Amino acid sequence: MLYVHNPKTGGTFLIRHLAAAVGTKNLRVAEENSRAGNAGSAKAFVVGSVREPCHQYVSLWAYGSRKQGSFHSTFLRTISNNSGNASWVQDKYFAARRSLFLNESNDIACFRRWVTHPLVLGVITARVATMFTWVPQVDCWVTTGSNMVSEMKGCLKQFAAQGGIVDWGTLEFRLNASVVLNHVHHGECEQYFDERFKRTVRARDAPLYSYFGWTHCCSDAASKVQLNSL
Repeated sequence: MLYVHNPKTGGTFLIRHLAAAVGTKNLRVAEENSRAGNAGSAKAFVVGSVREPCHQYVSLWAYGSRKQGSFHSTFLRTISNNSGNASWVQDKYFAARRSLFLNESNDIACFRRWVTHPLVLGVITARVATMFTWVPQVDCWVTTGSNMVSEMKGCLKQFAAQGGIVDWGTLEFRLNASVVLNHVHHGECEQYFDERFKRTVRARDAPLYSYFGWTHCCSDAASKVQLNSL
């Protein structure tokens, strides 16, 4: 099995649980900006993960507000080369560290400046296009959100139907030992977008909305999943 890791789509969770199901030696992971899975990918069962763009933008921005992630580093470096002041860029486009859930009025204003910046708007679609063009086909997609566990299980059933071996007992043990999908360090998606910003993202990332059937910005993806309730 090959999992193509699209950042901020629950990849840590998927890698952990796919490895539990098929065995670490039987799972290859291709990270962002890597062609590590290219060799032999035509023979592998390929799993991809995606996230509704508005949710993914919020998660990516929140990660950057904690000064984490390669995208944040690139954004900061690119803009500060023009302004000469990295601290000013951080303060203008990212939430203040004192904000617990990054959803105060000033934080939301920073997010809206960031998400409409030419370096940001459309990057979700660009990432998917770049990461998956070299994969002959994705056999199964997992969407980050409230149906993530069932979609992952669906992919494993497809894998098993094609001759793959799945250790369902180990998977269930790992799932039952999990409490939540992820620790959420930002507000709800709807807090960051008014109708104008929703339309902007919906238009720029239209290929993803069309392909995956998302109806609108902030749709079909919960911020966390209570795994022990499934």
